[in-house]
Amino acid sequence: MRSYNAGFNRTATVCAVAVAIFTVTAAPGYAQAAKAKKASTDNTYAIREQCVAKAQAAYPDTGLGTATVMTQRTGIYRDCAKSHGIRP
Repeated sequence: MRSYNAGFNRTATVCAVAVAIFTVTAAPGYAQAAKAKKASTDNTYAIREQCVAKAQAAYPDTGLGTATVMTQRTGIYRDCAKSHGIRP
């Protein structure tokens, strides 16, 4: 069976080449944006770890009444996260 879609096949090939060229030329900007996002994420994790450590230091676990300790830690963590501009 013979295909009579030569015009369609040619158009599809031209489009595929155009997409490939666009992808290659746009890739450097995408890589820089990905690096910036990763740095921002790493910074957020560091802030969260700092806030957790601050909350644990303020209210150490005594083994008694852990619900009260966790409530107090949550307040410290929330205030620390908000002061650094991240959502708790």
